[in-house]
Amino acid sequence: MGALLYEEVAEKIKQYVKENQMEKNSKLPSERKLAEMFGTSRNVIREALKLLVEQKVIEVREKSGAYVLNIDEADILDAVKKEFMMDSMNVENVLYLRDILEPSVVDLCVGRITPEQLNELREVNDNMRCTSDMEDFAKYNIRFHELMADATGNSALYAVMCLLYNVIGSKIFRLPYTGDSTRLDTIKEHDQLISAFEDQDLKRAKRVMKRHLNTAKADYENLKKSNAEHEEA
Repeated sequence: MGALLYEEVAEKIKQYVKENQMEKNSKLPSERKLAEMFGTSRNVIREALKLLVEQKVIEVREKSGAYVLNIDEADILDAVKKEFMMDSMNVENVLYLRDILEPSVVDLCVGRITPEQLNELREVNDNMRCTSDMEDFAKYNIRFHELMADATGNSALYAVMCLLYNVIGSKIFRLPYTGDSTRLDTIKEHDQLISAFEDQDLKRAKRVMKRHLNTAKADYENLKKSNAEHEEA
């Protein structure tokens, strides 16, 4: 299926930014001017700009206009996204990448995370504690870690972590098993991470994250074993 018109226009705007060597915080032409430049309607331009906002190419400032973010960063993230979305993506490689990136998330969270973000983490973890639905539990689990990545203040790291958890969600949590003990360990470790963030205790936060990653890998091994036994039955 070919690209939609607004997707084609979004690519043309990206090319315009590159060809004109527009730097971060450079202002794009108005919607009316962009529509004239690319021979299309303002509605198509609006949809193209929305897509570019999602891709972290631009940001739209209220009553001011659209401004360039980091075009190179956006291209990198787009390439990473395409790689992550491949069906052949190896789960063990994804978990290995998580082992590398999540400690960096912890490093940046300590001292940066706000009281409001801590409250969001508590709310999500409470939802995990209360639900008996495994699909909801998995969604809350992913949301917890996405919130942590967002609290780093690093948009590139946040975007990569969201993609990483999209793969984890599709390739791991869809398997028909998660042990009760592992669920309780996950919730407990989330509580401990929140406490360490609140106390701005980096060493404790890193110890908890290391244990948490080991819990996740053990859970995955249980998932694989359970799924294999289910297929053999």
